[in-house]
Amino acid sequence: MSEDERSKWDATYAQGAEAGNTRIVGPPSAALAWAGCPATGADRALDLGCGLLRNARPLADLGWRVLGVDVSRVGLARARPFPKGFQALHADLDHWTPPPRSFDLIIAIHYLNRPLLPVLAEALRPGGALLMEIRLDPDAGPDKPPRGFRLAPVEVARLLPQLVLTDLEENDERGLYRFVRVE
Repeated sequence: MSEDERSKWDATYAQGAEAGNTRIVGPPSAALAWAGCPATGADRALDLGCGLLRNARPLADLGWRVLGVDVSRVGLARARPFPKGFQALHADLDHWTPPPRSFDLIIAIHYLNRPLLPVLAEALRPGGALLMEIRLDPDAGPDKPPRGFRLAPVEVARLLPQLVLTDLEENDERGLYRFVRVE
């Protein structure tokens, strides 16, 4: 991630709720309930781009041991106090990779890093789930790649052939995906 992008995220988190950005403040993503995250944690969860913990905090409150990774020191500082069972890691996800077979749940809500996807598949324990909520580019197609940090409809299934897609919901705006590692 470039220094400009890092600075942008620091500025976004510095503004906090005043910015009105519901992706960084507010209730947890509906994707957590949609995917049926268990009421008690199986064990370890990884939240990519955890920011102000809007998704990590409820998981920790349910008993999950959550590692939250974010590029913004400001976001992590504003998220304090951390809930019991939460560990923060300030890291650039272009350069940090999770250890293999370490997580029962990985969540990527409004975070897309295509080169990291195969690494995330390897970071899941057998039976572990990858939950993604990603903006879609409905205009993408064979001759027109998706814009920026958006997916073409059903693209994500092609990017993760080593996982089984168990749940899928796509509309013009976003895609919800739940993958499971079976072996």
